Order: sequence, then C-alpha cells, then structure tokens
Amino acid sequence: MNPEQPYEGIEPLPADQVPFALEDCTLLLRLLVRHLAYDLSSACLGHAGSRYRDTYRRMTDPQPGDLVIERSTIYRDDITTVLGGFGFLLAKRLEWATTDAEWALECSRSDAEYRGMGLDPLTPEEHSERRFRETAWYIQYGPERAHIFRWVNAECLALPVTAEQIASTPKRVWQTSDFS
Repeated sequence: MNPEQPYEGIEPLPADQVPFALEDCTLLLRLLVRHLAYDLSSACLGHAGSRYRDTYRRMTDPQPGDLVIERSTIYRDDITTVLGGFGFLLAKRLEWATTDAEWALECSRSDAEYRGMGLDPLTPEEHSERRFRETAWYIQYGPERAHIFRWVNAECLALPVTAEQIASTPKRVWQTSDFS
C-alpha cells in the first residue's frame, strides 16, 4: 500500500461539530492553554503517582478528535504556527513528503542531470526507492478547510479533556447583569 499524498483525504470537522470557536479573539487564551498543557505534561512525566502517569500517557498519545497543541509552538511567536499549533487533531499518518506531481518534476530534473553527466537516468524503481515518507499531523484550528495546518517533524500533546466533555459544556452568553 502506498502512502497518501499531503492533504489527500483530509476533511475538516463540520463547522457545527467544532465545539468552540478558535478565533483570533481567543488568541491570549490559546497562548495560556498552550503553556499550561506543556507544563502539565512535563510535571506528570516524572511523577510517581499512577494518575499522573496515566495523564502523561494520555497527553502523549493524542487521537483524532482530541484537542491538541503542537509542542514546538511553545517557543514560537509567529501567528501562523501559533494558530496552527492549537486545535483538533484530524489525523496522524505516514505519507509522501511531496505530491505525485512534485515528485514527477523532481524525477525529471534528476534524470536531466544524469543525462547531462553522460549517465543513464534512474529507473522508476530506483526513483521510488529515493522517495521520502514522513509522519504528518493535521490540526484544525478553525471551522473551515483553510484552517487545517499540516505539521511534520512534530510532536503533539492532547489536552487531558475529551471532545465529548468540551461539546457538552453549556454554551452561554454572559451579560453584564449577571455580575450585578
């Protein structure tokens, strides 16, 4: 079985199934949650209690549908990776590093170089052996397809709360009269 190509078959969660908005207005809250999740996983790592070991195992083994952070975003400050590093995990899979079209172009360039050096071009089998695969993580950080971020060379941590718990949280608009 061949690995899939980047983004092939990746579908966003329907907008009505995203349990809360991951909009720009929540950026500061996302930054806080990102750091707290990172610190929680670090604190649980060396703790002797089984509850903490279970929390650490759960956080370091995210599953599709989990709310996750991408660990390296703790040290980043550009808005694209900050946004794309906090959301719902859609998939983690082994796939081609390039699309078939990009790979065909690379093979053509390689064959042209070989011919230029007076060598025979590579066979399709030889080209196939040289094609790279990588583990890709797909995180949805907003309600649309454009809000899917693809990570490679990444490590994601699941927040220790389930999607069902998030979805069952009552939605309420707070009014100033609630605080009077």
